[in-house]
Amino acid sequence: MKITPSLQKSAEHFEKAYSASRNWNELIERAIKIYGDKSKNLPHISGIYAEHFPEEIKNSLVAYCQTVNTELKAAYSARPKGVHFRTMIKLKDFIKSRDGSGYYG
Repeated sequence: MKITPSLQKSAEHFEKAYSASRNWNELIERAIKIYGDKSKNLPHISGIYAEHFPEEIKNSLVAYCQTVNTELKAAYSARPKGVHFRTMIKLKDFIKSRDGSGYYG
């Protein structure tokens, strides 16, 4: 898919969202290596994954989730007039497959 100038702003928001989601995944992987995965048999807590992680890590995880949500909303809000919603989904999927998306992407 070619990203036209009219879709560039939305594309940048999708890129930021997926970057934050990948960062979330990387931080979870590092935290599990350090603190273990005590939540294997428990439901995961939205955004922070596991209650036993230190507050600093949990705060970073929440911030990544908020960035994902904010940037995805901004990407769709930046949709140019006349561009079909399905085009936005194609753009989102293109960037996701090109860059990777992470858990929250």
